[in-house]
Amino acid sequence: MKKLLLGAVISCLSTAATADYWAEITGNYRNIESTEGHSYFDYASEYTDEETAYQLEGAFYFDSVSTDSAPIDEAGFLSKNSSISVYNMMIQETYKRQETYSGFDYSSDQQEHYRQTGIGYRGVFGKGIFNVDLGQSYSNGDSDAKMISIGGGAYLTDNSAITGRLIRLDNTRDNDTGLGVNYRHVFNAQSHTSYLLDVDFFIIDEYTHLTLEGAVFFTPNSKLFVNFTRDAVSDSSYDSDDLGIGYQHFFMNRIGLTARYANGDYNSPTSEKESYVDFELQVNI
Repeated sequence: MKKLLLGAVISCLSTAATADYWAEITGNYRNIESTEGHSYFDYASEYTDEETAYQLEGAFYFDSVSTDSAPIDEAGFLSKNSSISVYNMMIQETYKRQETYSGFDYSSDQQEHYRQTGIGYRGVFGKGIFNVDLGQSYSNGDSDAKMISIGGGAYLTDNSAITGRLIRLDNTRDNDTGLGVNYRHVFNAQSHTSYLLDVDFFIIDEYTHLTLEGAVFFTPNSKLFVNFTRDAVSDSSYDSDDLGIGYQHFFMNRIGLTARYANGDYNSPTSEKESYVDFELQVNI
């Protein structure tokens, strides 16, 4: 009897470990602090900017996603299934200012709240891909910028794809149009050890964004990754570089935990961004 019960338990665990799924639910948390200081003669100032962000997103597939013989984190991409995605990100930013002039001290602080929401559709038809995304941002409860992105591309191979997109950004000040491109490739997708290369780039008016990520999957359930992000505004010193390294592991192909350590320059060459860790939880259902 005990052997039968043990066999049933092992069978259930095996089924859970290889089960397909229809949706990915992801939650992310990060806290970033940057400082900037200036001093001349009898004047000195220090600015501290602390940003705390919570993000919840979900991807819902029209067909089941198989995790058999594939990196779990790339199963949705490799399945070539159409999907709908939604996200909501809450950001709280606290800005503190400390100044000293001729022996007199002055300090102030200000808190801002931001929110970003969006919905997207990714349609896969054979090797062809069609993307449309809508986004809305809010500043202290008031509507801010609106974004629409429409584009498409194709799977170059079973494991790689390239897509382009036209981006329209409308805000209270002006309206801008931009272009973007993404390339994603999973090497040795059916092997025990796989690799990922993901490149995303877009430009809107004077704003340029670049993200690079490379990863090695030691097993289909775990990966070590490095990513780099650069945001730049032309004719301005207000740029941001972010370099991070992280590790992700999926338990029973259902629950993925990710920890990432990062650091970089923030806002301008004279500022410093302290190192930080962000955490992510993904559940496949």
